[in-house]
Amino acid sequence: AKESLLLYQNRMDLQTRKVIYVVSGVAKGATELSAFHRALRSHQVQRYNFLFYTSVIPEGYRIAKESPPFVPEYFGAEARIVGIINSTNKHGKTVAAGLGWVQDPTGKGYLVEHKGKTAVEVRGLITKSLLDMLKDEKELVKPFTFDSQTVEIRCKSVPVSAYVAA
Repeated sequence: AKESLLLYQNRMDLQTRKVIYVVSGVAKGATELSAFHRALRSHQVQRYNFLFYTSVIPEGYRIAKESPPFVPEYFGAEARIVGIINSTNKHGKTVAAGLGWVQDPTGKGYLVEHKGKTAVEVRGLITKSLLDMLKDEKELVKPFTFDSQTVEIRCKSVPVSAYVAA
């Protein structure tokens, strides 16, 4: 019961910070899946079970491009994320993944995720999506702030994977 209480308290501490952490990574491996697992290790997020969510940022949240606090008790815990994975085993092929977001002054906003052949292509898709989403937006107020994070990796001899998650 004490361990369960500690885990619950740690989760609540993370939730009350009102921070959405954006992490990304690239890696190679014997398979596309093992490459993805290695990419997750760069921010110690391989210990979570990801549940993919849609892309709404609640009011009062800020985005941080950094690793979430390390909490060893979280091994196997569920993590609700907006994320994108792009992997390949084709020699010479480049894969890219990216996450972009828009927020209003209250912190409300949206996240979008895209994958493509290059980081430049992905950034273009992110911008296009966010601008299109804002055309008839009634929930957010101006001025808007935009940001993104993208990664890319080229397959030279073994499978590779790129991911970005928030």
